[in-house]
Amino acid sequence: MSQDKAGFAGLFNGSYIFPTIILGLMSATGLMLVYSLNTWLPELMLRAGFNAKGSLSFLLVIVAVAGLGTSGTQTLIYGFVANYYRTNVRAAGVAWCAGFGRLGGMPHAG
Repeated sequence: MSQDKAGFAGLFNGSYIFPTIILGLMSATGLMLVYSLNTWLPELMLRAGFNAKGSLSFLLVIVAVAGLGTSGTQTLIYGFVANYYRTNVRAAGVAWCAGFGRLGGMPHAG
């Protein structure tokens, strides 16, 4: 029975397939936003004509405001995942969400 499967086999079986994919995508999108604010925003500000001090100051205002939302949401996703899954798949669910979510930061590594 699919309800008795544990670990990753339980995540990708039965009624958990769609939520598992959506939660992974939510985590990846959230981390992409977090990393984008920290890496792309200063570069975009420099290209728009702001000096380094101005772009860093702007980064501190935007990260302070938007960072509360993006970082906070990312943390809440992990909490939701830990409460969403049954006990026998909970650890795999959190690991999936955290691991797949890291894909959102990969474009920023280079």
